[in-house]
Amino acid sequence: MDHVEISAKDAGASFPGLATLAPGSRLWVFPLRASLSKSDPRCAELSSRLSSFLAGWEAHGAAVSGALEVAYGRFVLVGADKQSAAVSGCSIDSLFGAVRQELSAGGNEMADLSDIFFLRGAEVEQMNRADFASYVKSDEFSPDITVFDTTVDTTDRLGDFARPFSESWHARLFPRA
Repeated sequence: MDHVEISAKDAGASFPGLATLAPGSRLWVFPLRASLSKSDPRCAELSSRLSSFLAGWEAHGAAVSGALEVAYGRFVLVGADKQSAAVSGCSIDSLFGAVRQELSAGGNEMADLSDIFFLRGAEVEQMNRADFASYVKSDEFSPDITVFDTTVDTTDRLGDFARPFSESWHARLFPRA
């Protein structure tokens, strides 16, 4: 599978864990250093522990309605419903801390947020930007590969999370010529 595209209208079906959130809700994408398959018990443990955090997540003393999804075995997507408490500074810091802590407890860690993630075959690959720039110019590269946009920040933009390279911001940043 070299190309996966998720339309905005299909994003809820593609990420059922996030379907309960109101449109336009805040979203954070946490890339993982090592892959987790859905059948790996560590994936279920991570989801369970982060769900426990989300159940008690607060912003300025008010409950935040959150949801999560482990996507493609390499990303934890966490959303905060825009109709609940407004998240900011400390509540976002607590989310990042909880994700780091729970990944570490499961023997994983957050990947470098500046790295590029893409599908090569059925596997999600990760490269730093310099290596990806070289890869884009190589004969091995196809502009039809799916790249992942870890900057997606609202549920309305979930359709942009997995896109063909040729239709993404990656194509502007990493020209082939």
